[in-house]
Amino acid sequence: MKTNYATNIIWDCDGDAVSLPTEIRLPDGMVDEKEISDFISNVTGYQHRGFCVVVRDEGANIPHMIENIQKVLRSEEEYCNDLQKSLIDRVKASTVEELAHGRLDGILNDIGRSVEKMRGLREQIEVLELVLSKA
Repeated sequence: MKTNYATNIIWDCDGDAVSLPTEIRLPDGMVDEKEISDFISNVTGYQHRGFCVVVRDEGANIPHMIENIQKVLRSEEEYCNDLQKSLIDRVKASTVEELAHGRLDGILNDIGRSVEKMRGLREQIEVLELVLSKA
């Protein structure tokens, strides 16, 4: 996916010691120079004396996106493993009557949500890897 950025922005901050970005991602479809100029000023609250527009292929960030999703997935796997250990401990500590009255419903629901989240994360990775293989 191609994305436009305003880069090399020359800020007009009247000597104020402020930290301003060197580039700003532009909304999709924004190409008019006046519109971009107004957007930069509106986003930061500061005027500028010029900028460049560059187009980047966001597909180059796919490996980084996959890595980030994998980190979240590992964290979710650890959480789910902890839930499963807790479930085993609760089963061992429960009577048949307690189990029959839904003592484990909450943790079972949490495990189900965690499994669904992991499934979704794995699907995201698959899609990104497919996109990367086609690039």
